Amino acid sequence: MSLSPRRLGRAALFLLAVAGLAVAAPVRAQDPPAELSLPDLNGFVTNRLRVALSIAGADSMQAGTIDLEFDPAVVTPLPLTLVPGSLGQALPGIWGASLPAAGVFRIAFSTPDVTGFVGSGTLCTFDVDLIAAGTSPLVFRSILLERTPNIQLPATGQDGSITAAPLAVDAATWGRVKRLFGAPR
Repeated sequence: MSLSPRRLGRAALFLLAVAGLAVAAPVRAQDPPAELSLPDLNGFVTNRLRVALSIAGADSMQAGTIDLEFDPAVVTPLPLTLVPGSLGQALPGIWGASLPAAGVFRIAFSTPDVTGFVGSGTLCTFDVDLIAAGTSPLVFRSILLERTPNIQLPATGQDGSITAAPLAVDAATWGRVKRLFGAPR
């Protein structure tokens, strides 16, 4: 089988790209860590809140797995509401979220974009349902960020929390509501 000059050129470019991935520089001690952070949010029981997972200092990040701990008696994260951020990507990534254990919310992602995620901004958002009154910590249980080929990037996490207040209506407010809409019969 002979290769045309055009196919030979494409094959050479492919081999150069693979070779470039194979000799990627290891993480140096002076590489600053990516900083992930979660907000402190407040809402009422039965509300749904959107949580933004922010990142600062992303540098060629191409994959990651982030486990967050929460109090399942207070909140329920909704994996199907995960919305990825872009952070300078030209190609869409593959994202997923799950609840692998009680009180653990896992976010996993990978991108085919060779530049990876670069910069600062919202890494992703997800929703939580507030199911009972109380405060649930949102704690980084583990953070694994990588660039190709399997080079771990340093990362730190700033925890957040979600406070769910009980639904309560005082007598004066209930009286105004009844006057406005009429008393139930």
